[in-house]
Amino acid sequence: MVLKMVWNDTRSVRELPKEILKNFLDMADFLYFDLSTKKLHVILIDAPYKRFEGHKIRSVASRNPL
Repeated sequence: MVLKMVWNDTRSVRELPKEILKNFLDMADFLYFDLSTKKLHVILIDAPYKRFEGHKIRSVASRNPL
């Protein structure tokens, strides 16, 4: 009889088999780096319908990772 390990969010990832744990931690590092380096960047551009001289609006130059 073979018992399978059941893992859920109440258990620590440290309980996973070593191969899976390594992949899990590598992906977590990659995703953290992606989030920390690719932040929302907003710039000012000329408004399409100017209401006063020098009217600018905010526009997204780059977005956070999805």
